[in-house]
Amino acid sequence: MIDGLEPKWVDVGGVPTRYIEAGRGEPILLITGGNLGHRGTPSIIEAWERNIGDLSKYFRPIAVDKLGMGYTGNPKADDDYSMQAMVQHLADFIRVLNLERVHVVGQSRGAMAAVALAIHHPERVASCTIVNTSTLAPGIGLNEVANAGCPYPPGTEEAIRWSPIRGASEYSKEFLDKLIDVWRLPKYQESCRKMEDEGLKLRRFVPELAKLKIELLERIANKGIGRPTQVIWGANDPSATLDRGLSLFQLIAQREKDVDLTVINNAKHHPFREHPELFNALLRQSITSLSYPKHK
Repeated sequence: MIDGLEPKWVDVGGVPTRYIEAGRGEPILLITGGNLGHRGTPSIIEAWERNIGDLSKYFRPIAVDKLGMGYTGNPKADDDYSMQAMVQHLADFIRVLNLERVHVVGQSRGAMAAVALAIHHPERVASCTIVNTSTLAPGIGLNEVANAGCPYPPGTEEAIRWSPIRGASEYSKEFLDKLIDVWRLPKYQESCRKMEDEGLKLRRFVPELAKLKIELLERIANKGIGRPTQVIWGANDPSATLDRGLSLFQLIAQREKDVDLTVINNAKHHPFREHPELFNALLRQSITSLSYPKHK
C-alpha cells in the first residue's frame, strides 16, 4: 500500500488492470520499466511509493501495472506478448479513465512506452519524461550483461537485493515482500514459461521490440517527439550508461526546442527511488513550466 492508498482495478480490453492514483489537478501517468515474464525482478507500481504522495500535493499522479506486469492480467493472446501491445494497453487505459491530456513519465522500458504514447497518441499526451532507458537509447543495450551472473535462486530476497542496477537505498521490507509476492503469482510464472520455455521472448517479444526501437528513433531523428520532453538520468547506471543517455538527449534536441537533461549523481537505474525529493522537484518544475504562454 502506498501512503494508505488502496489499489484500484479497471477492465482494459478484457484485462484486469491494477493502478493507484492520488491528488487532483493535471494527471501524471507513471510507467515502470521491467519486462514480461522476467525471471529476475518483477515490475510493480509500488516502485513509485516515494513519489506519489509528494506529487499528489500538486497533481494527480497515476501509477499503473502494465500489461502482464505486477498484478495486472497477462496478455490474452500470445501475439500480444510485445511492447506494441503494452503501449496499446496503456493507451486504452488512458481512454478508460477518460484522461484528456496526461504527462507521461516512463523509466527503462516504460520510457519507450511513454515515447510511443507521445508519438502515436499525441492528442492524449501533454509532455514526456524519460528516465534511464537502455531500451530506447541509441546503441547496444546492456541490461542482460549488467544483470548476468546472479548467484542466488530467482524470486528470493537475496536475488532481488543482488541486482547491480539498483541502489542499496531503494529497498524496504514492504517493497521486497511485494516483489516476491508478485514473482510467486501463478499468472507471473505463466508469463515466464511463455517467454522463456515456450520461446515467445526470442520469437515474438525481442524482434518486435527491435522493430519499435528503430521506428521510434527514426521518428525522433526526423520529426522529434512532438511534445515538451525532459530527460532524467542516473549517472551511475551500469545498464543504461550515461553516454547513451547523452546520445538520446542529443538526438531529441536536434528537433525539439523544449527538451531538458538532468543528470543525477550517485544514482543508478531508478533515480526516482534513490533521490525522490530531487526527482519530484524536477518533475514538478517541468510540468509547471508548461503553463507558461510559450507552450500554449
